Formats: sequence, structure tokens, C-alpha cells
Amino acid sequence: MLWFTILVFLVGLWIYRLYSCCFPVSTNEREAIEIKSNLPLPSVNLIIPAYLDFQNLNLLVKDCLDQNYPPNLIHITLVIDGSIPENFKTNLPVNVQVLHSLERKGKAQALNKAVALSSSEMIFFLDANIRIEANVVRKMVDAILEHATVTMVFGRKLVKDKPTLVGAESIYWNYEHRIKLQEQSNNCLFAATGELIAMKRIHYNPLPEQIILDDLFQSISHIQKGGKLKYVHEAISTEAASGNLFQEFQRKIRIGRGAAQLLTFIGWFPFGSFRLNLHFWQRKIARWLVFPILIQVWIAVFVLDSFTQNNNFMQLGLIVWMFLFIIQVAHLRLPILNNIARYLVYFPLMQLAISWGFLSFYMGFQSHLWQKISR
Repeated sequence: MLWFTILVFLVGLWIYRLYSCCFPVSTNEREAIEIKSNLPLPSVNLIIPAYLDFQNLNLLVKDCLDQNYPPNLIHITLVIDGSIPENFKTNLPVNVQVLHSLERKGKAQALNKAVALSSSEMIFFLDANIRIEANVVRKMVDAILEHATVTMVFGRKLVKDKPTLVGAESIYWNYEHRIKLQEQSNNCLFAATGELIAMKRIHYNPLPEQIILDDLFQSISHIQKGGKLKYVHEAISTEAASGNLFQEFQRKIRIGRGAAQLLTFIGWFPFGSFRLNLHFWQRKIARWLVFPILIQVWIAVFVLDSFTQNNNFMQLGLIVWMFLFIIQVAHLRLPILNNIARYLVYFPLMQLAISWGFLSFYMGFQSHLWQKISR
């Protein structure tokens, strides 16, 4: 058991270190040429695909209308699948357009449709369950105008904690924030956070209708065509954590399926650069497959050893872990134990969900429609 624990720790350390070092490139490769342009501000189209989320959607539309950006240059497009309240359209401002379909067709089709109908110079994609700060549009527009080689930008995602296991999401996204900053400084950024994305309309790559991870597909498509991504961490979006453990588990399964599907579209070596392909394997393949599998094997070995070798210490550890799991599932109000449990329970379970999702894709569970979860 000890040797396997050491192996899991070393692999985890290897993955973390490779996230952070990822072969820095020379100055002439970076091409981080800034152009302080005095060009007039472009028109922007904020596209929001939505499905049965009207309470937060109204708040998000208000956030979009309250941006520190000329109102005459902002157009908002809501692409809504499914039924909508009768008075919903009548309460919207004139610069808000609604594209409505009773049939649920998925996010990729919604984005393709909205972009095809747009005439704005820049397009933004926002998830319907987020809130955005007032400076988001201006900061992301400036990031595109000021960098000659940047074709796509994305903002930072923050998650509101809840007194439940899924509150650990905020820890994960803070970790992602640090990783994005490291990748950007080393010129090996290739994966956008999908809640808040912007680009010039001419740079949009139409999405396959069945794609699940649309943000990662769009990011890789930009890199393959010679574009660059930029992480605008000052442009912040906020969303609530998942409503409960089961829903977060389902969402992570969905991400695992999307990862398996993505490889069927882009292949296992999507870039022409050895450095980027190596980083893709370190950053994605290892995360989707290697570390989750090692975590599960470690848990299995731990459970078997605790009983087959009559190891009282391991049995006690297993009992403690199960106790913490019950605390989270039952939502018991035990603050200190909840804080311990959310880290010791959340991350192993989410690793299990991702690897199960990856496997389930090859078992035939391949729907591109996201299951809506409460937040």
C-alpha cells in the first residue's frame, strides 16, 4: 500500500509540475506585440444560450445592459430552447433579440445560429447561469484590440461557495486560475474557460452540432489556424456551486464524455507543434485518464488492504472517510468537519466521475445535450 501511495503522489506531482513549467519559449516565438490602437470601439454581440433558467437570465441581461461600454454598440442575443414565460419577451429592451425554439437542439447549434445572424464586429459567448462585472466587455475588447496575434479571449470564473461538499469547486477554480496564468506566461495557453469567451466574428469556427466541449473545440481550432488565446483574468464571471453532490457528479461525468468525444474530432495529437502536443497530453490526457485511474486503484487497494491484512489503521481511515462522506450527503451542519470532508471526499469522487464519463462515451452514452442542474 505504501509504495502505491507514493506512486500516486509522484504522478500527481509530475502532472502539477508539468502544468507549471511547460517548456518556456524564446522571445521571438512569443510574438506578444502590443498595439495601442486608437481605433473606435467595435460593436459587440453578447450571445447567451439558455434552457429553463429565466431567473438568472434576467439578472445576466441586466448585467449586460449595465456594462461600461457605449450602449449603442451592445446587442444581446438570447438563444432559448424549450418553453418560455408568456411575458418574457415583452419585458426585454429593444437591443435584446430572442431566438426561440421549442425543440432542444443543444448549445453548439444555438451558437452557430446566433453567429450566422449577427452583424456585430465582435461576439461574446456567455453561459446563462453566470453574473458578470461591469467592466467585462471593455476589458475583453481591449485585450483583442491591443494584441496583434490574439484571436480569442476568455475571462476568469469564480464559484460561490455553499456549506456543502460542492463548495470545493471554488478551490478547484482558483487552482485553474493559477494554471492559466502560468500557461499564458509560457505561451502555451490552448484551453479557454467556456463561461465567458469573446472573439472577432470573422474568427468564429462553426461548431460540430453534436460537440459537447464547445469551448475546448473552439480554442483548439483557433490554435490550429494560427491564432492565439489570451486569459483576461480581470474580466470576472461568477456562478453558484452545484446544488448537491449528485448533480456535480453528473456534471463531471458529462465532462468526461465530452473529453472522449473531443478526441474523435481533433485526434490525440491536435497541434503541429511537439511542445503543444506534449502539453496537451500533460494538461488534458493525464487529467482525464492517468490520474483518475490511479486514484481509483489507490482507493481499491486501500479498501482491500484494510480488511485482507486486518490493518486497524487502514480500517479506521476507511471508517473516517465514510463518515465524512455521510456528513456531506446528509448536509449535516458541522462546520469544521464539513471543511475537512469537502476536500477529502470531493476530489476522489470527481476523478471517478471524469473517468467513468470517458468510459461511458465508448459504451454508447453520447448525447450532446447537457443535463440541467440546480445552483
